[in-house]
Amino acid sequence: MRFTRQTAQTGGEFQLAPMVDILFILLIFFIVTSSYQAIEKELSIALPQAQSSTDIDQAGRDIIINIQKDGTYVINRKQYTLDELRDLLIRTQKILGTTTVLLRADKGTIYQDIIKVMDVCSELKITRLSFVTQNEKEKDTQ
Repeated sequence: MRFTRQTAQTGGEFQLAPMVDILFILLIFFIVTSSYQAIEKELSIALPQAQSSTDIDQAGRDIIINIQKDGTYVINRKQYTLDELRDLLIRTQKILGTTTVLLRADKGTIYQDIIKVMDVCSELKITRLSFVTQNEKEKDTQ
């Protein structure tokens, strides 16, 4: 009697469950990052006006530092001292690598408070620093 072994060959089947997991993770990531950008725009800061301002595309690596009129630094609705801000930027650089800092300063902010943040960024070798202004056309529509 001759017995032959039959080996089950698996075809190149496509596994759908891992793909659905990845899609959900990506969806959650984009929802979370877009909500942070919306939070920053809700803060009551009167931005200075500029004629030649352009829209910027915010990436997930942007840190928006809000400088209020009284000189307090706010990121994601949390107040920071200058030392806490420095520590936050150091941690962010370690995690993300390159960092872009966007400064949203109230038009009544003392210039020295802006310079302090710029000094911290210079000390940490952050060269991608931008100021957020409001276009005069946007002011007319609001």
